[in-house]
Amino acid sequence: MKAINNLPVILLFLLSRQISIAQPAGFYDARVQAHITAPIQKTASALVVAEWQLDSMHCESFNGQGWDADSRSYYRYDAQHRRVQDSLISFDHAQQIWQPSMLTFYEYLSGDDVKTIFDLSWNGQAWGQDTMRTRNVYANGQLTEIYEETYAGQGWVPNGKTTMTYDNQGHVSQRFSYFLDETTNEWTVIGRSTPTYLGDFIKEEVFEFTNDNGITWQSFSRVYYTIENGRIEGVAIQIWNGADWGPFFREEYTFDDRGLVVHEDSYQFNNGWEPTERCDLFYSEQTTAVHNPVSGSAASLQMANPFAGGMVSAPGLPASQDYRISVFDLNGRPVYDAVASGNQWQLSAPQTAGTYMLTVRTGDQVVARRKFVVAR
Repeated sequence: MKAINNLPVILLFLLSRQISIAQPAGFYDARVQAHITAPIQKTASALVVAEWQLDSMHCESFNGQGWDADSRSYYRYDAQHRRVQDSLISFDHAQQIWQPSMLTFYEYLSGDDVKTIFDLSWNGQAWGQDTMRTRNVYANGQLTEIYEETYAGQGWVPNGKTTMTYDNQGHVSQRFSYFLDETTNEWTVIGRSTPTYLGDFIKEEVFEFTNDNGITWQSFSRVYYTIENGRIEGVAIQIWNGADWGPFFREEYTFDDRGLVVHEDSYQFNNGWEPTERCDLFYSEQTTAVHNPVSGSAASLQMANPFAGGMVSAPGLPASQDYRISVFDLNGRPVYDAVASGNQWQLSAPQTAGTYMLTVRTGDQVVARRKFVVAR
């Protein structure tokens, strides 16, 4: 993100960062979509799920003549394969050494719902206190508010928030961004965005800003995505110049034969496209037999629609308990959520082709978490 060097674009970056939290497969994060996509194969005894976790990302920046070492990010996960820590280190060219830069921690409400994200910065000798956090608020299984808060010595102080509304298909229909007016202690709207969709993917999102608390609005930027082969293969930013949209920034993704993002190239427009950053992504493979195999028809999980009369069973779980059955799409949106008894369930909900995550919970504990593919 070396291209971000002025206040309006910083605003866009903050908005886009919040969007990526609300839509993990969105802005600058197609790698997350690839990360949670995994093939499912049938063995004689059980279904086997091959999962690739994103372990690290190594980035270089372009200095006008060649590439310099820039940053490396390392990721940690818990036993439920949820991301719990990011470690960012940066290359100090003066001393020619790698230096710690930032730690990010993720806390979860239950399942895969992110509650808070904490950022800690390195002061040169030690890690400082939590300097910033993102706090998510959910309602009816949907992410409705995102608060940006800073640590003020004795407690957390809100300084910005984004709210989301949804359409009847569970898609975000509009977002509004606010800052907290310290004089009146009231939220003042500063921006809004409206996405349009191609299927379940955001195809384009237009950002507007206001200087009079929402009385008048002015176009500022738009983000649009290259969607091919059922995945996001690129993202670009255009800036409104008063008469037309002008190119500003773009990022392109390279996939391997597993469907994983393994390389990213970033460009900034300055009388022509110039490279700014390139990153390589590295994964570890975790292949495990399902301890509670999702059974019924194997084809119904991979080739057809399991919601069309397909049974899901977990014989390894006690049949005497109640379980919460949830299904999420690649954008993290819930498409099915119900409480059921026993260890066999018949899912019935409208669905489209794609890759989904099914979780089974008892209380706050996830006892089963599996991916499956719906193909027409």
